[in-house]
Amino acid sequence: MGLVLLKFDNIGEVREKRTMFTSSYPWAPRSDVWLENKRIYAVYKAGDGVYVVYETEKYDYYKYYLAPKVPEDAELVPEFKYRFPQCPKCGSKNVYVDTDEMFCNDCEFSDFWNYGEEVVYSPKEFDWSEVTKREPVKSLDEKPVITAHNAKYFLKQFLEKNGYKVGEIKSGHILSAGHYCAVFYVELQRLMLSDLEVEIGVAAEEWSSWDEIPSKSNPGIYAQVRVDKEVFFAKLKDLEREDLEKLDARVFASIVIEFPELLDKCRDIAEKRVEELAEKESPLAVKLAKKLGYSEEKIQEVKERVYRKKVERAIDETLAFIKDPIKSDYVYGISFLKDHEDIARKVAEEKGVNLDKLLEDYDKAREKKWKYEEELRKKEEARKIKKMAKNLLKRKPSWADGVYVHTEVYRGEDADVFFIAYPVKKSKYGRNKENRYYCKPKWRPVTKGYSLEPLADTLILPEGVFEAEATESEKYILVKKKRQKVLA
Repeated sequence: MGLVLLKFDNIGEVREKRTMFTSSYPWAPRSDVWLENKRIYAVYKAGDGVYVVYETEKYDYYKYYLAPKVPEDAELVPEFKYRFPQCPKCGSKNVYVDTDEMFCNDCEFSDFWNYGEEVVYSPKEFDWSEVTKREPVKSLDEKPVITAHNAKYFLKQFLEKNGYKVGEIKSGHILSAGHYCAVFYVELQRLMLSDLEVEIGVAAEEWSSWDEIPSKSNPGIYAQVRVDKEVFFAKLKDLEREDLEKLDARVFASIVIEFPELLDKCRDIAEKRVEELAEKESPLAVKLAKKLGYSEEKIQEVKERVYRKKVERAIDETLAFIKDPIKSDYVYGISFLKDHEDIARKVAEEKGVNLDKLLEDYDKAREKKWKYEEELRKKEEARKIKKMAKNLLKRKPSWADGVYVHTEVYRGEDADVFFIAYPVKKSKYGRNKENRYYCKPKWRPVTKGYSLEPLADTLILPEGVFEAEATESEKYILVKKKRQKVLA
C-alpha cells in the first residue's frame, strides 16, 4: 500500500463512500475513475485539472493517471460533502424519494423535502517523500491494458512503431444484428498488441444491419483489432498495382468485381487472371470478363471454357442415373444443365445426346427412384410397427387378450394429444361378441407416450393388428375390432 499522485480533469459525482473523477487522457483505460473517499489524502485544484494524493496497492491500474508534480498555483480542496435525502423528524437516511415528496421508511413520516450533508473527505497528513510522482504510462513499452477507451491511441502508436503510416482510426462493432468493420479478403500479417491480435490485410469497410443488405466501400490495406464487441480499424494505404498483382487470382477477381474502379490500375493483370480462372473452371472468370467489358462473343467463349467440363460431367452422371436409378445417387448437376442450356446443348450434340430427351428421361428415372425409396420407407415403418406391437403383447398382463392403443385428448388452453396402451379383455356378452373387447381406464396401462402414435386407435391381438372403434362410458372403454391393418 503506497501513496500516488494522480491527475484528472474534473471532480464528478460525490457519493457516501466513493467519488468520481473524470479524465480525457486518450491512453487511459477509462474516462471515469471512482476513488474511495477514505483513501484520498489530499485534493488540489489547478488551472489544468485536479490533482489527488491517493492510497492504493493497485499501482498498475492507476499508472495511466499519474502526475509528476502539483502546480504551484494549485489550491487545496478543504472537503467533499455528500448530499443525501434525510428525514427531518428522526434523522434517518432510509428515505424514499418520489417526484414531489419524500417518505421515511423508518418512522413513516411523509410529505417533506429535505437533504442532509456529510463530509466524506477532508485532507490527511502525509509525507511528500512517500508519494510516487511521475509521468503517466502512455507508451507501449510498459505493456498497457487495452480497452475500448484507449484502443485508438495505442493502435496508432503500435502501427507507427511497425512502420505503417496511420490516418484516421475508426471505431465499429460486430454484433448479431449487424456490423461495421473492416472485412478482409486476405490476411497478410497478424501481430500482437499487448494480449490482443491485430489483423493486417486486404479489406474493405462493410456496414450491415439486420434488415439491410451489407454495403462495402473504400478497399485498401487495413489493420483491425477487436476489443470485446467493439472493433477499431484503420486504412493504411490504397491498393496499388503491386498489391493487386501479388493476390491470388480468386481474391483478385473478388475485389475487382466489387470495386471495378481498380481496373484502371491493373487491366492487363485482370485479363491474365481471366485466363487463369478459366483454366481452373472458376465462374469468377465470367464475372471478371464482364467487368472488363469483353464482347458477348468473347464472354461466351470464357463461359464455355469454365463450364464445359462441368457440363460434360453432368451429362455423363445423368446418363448413368437413367441407366440404373435405383443404385445411382441423385444428379445434382441437372440444374446446372438447365442453367447453362446453350453450352449443354452444344456438348450434348457433340456426344450424340438429345438434351430434351435426356432431361425427360431423367425426370422419369427420378420418379422411379422416389417410388422405390417410398416403398422402402413404408416397409421400414411397417417393420417398426410390427416390432412395437410384438413388444406390447409381450408386456401385457397374462389375463389380457390383447392391447388397445387409446388416443387421449387433453382439453384446455392448449389442447394436447397423448397415447395410452391399455390391456383389453374379450367381451363374453352382446351381439357380435367375437369382435368386441373392453378395458377400464383405471387399469394399469401397458405403457404410454407419444412414441405409440403409429399404433393409435388400433387393437393388437396375437393374430395381428386391427383398426378399432372405441366408445367411452363412465367405467369402460368398449373396443370394436374392425378390418385388419395392412402392414407391408
